[in-house]
Amino acid sequence: MNQLQSIRKGLRGDSVVLMGKNTMMKRSIRMHSEKTGNKAFLNLIPLLVGNVGLIFTKGDLKEVSEEVAKYKVGAPARVGLVAPVDVVVPPGNTGLDSSQTYFFQVLNIPTKINKVTVEIIIRGAYQEG
Repeated sequence: MNQLQSIRKGLRGDSVVLMGKNTMMKRSIRMHSEKTGNKAFLNLIPLLVGNVGLIFTKGDLKEVSEEVAKYKVGAPARVGLVAPVDVVVPPGNTGLDSSQTYFFQVLNIPTKINKVTVEIIIRGAYQEG
């Protein structure tokens, strides 16, 4: 069972999870707004950017939030994203072979090849010569 199915199962009874393409999500909100006459829902439309899911509930928001948080998993870093916390990469041997120096060059991390492996060095500590 994937995480979305687990969340839906955990929220079953007093909540509905709506996931889909943003165009379908926006259309659903517009249709609901027209059907109910509640124009406040239209304020959600500009917030639907990227991969977004909506949870509609009559239950306790804290309980819903806790249920969803149970299934939170980390995701690998992607180019252009900013880390939510400071990341410190200590100097030393990485264990990676010398063909993988490009990864560190892209991140502007100074390295040197030491015994066929990539070693991260402290800025200014390594001088050629």
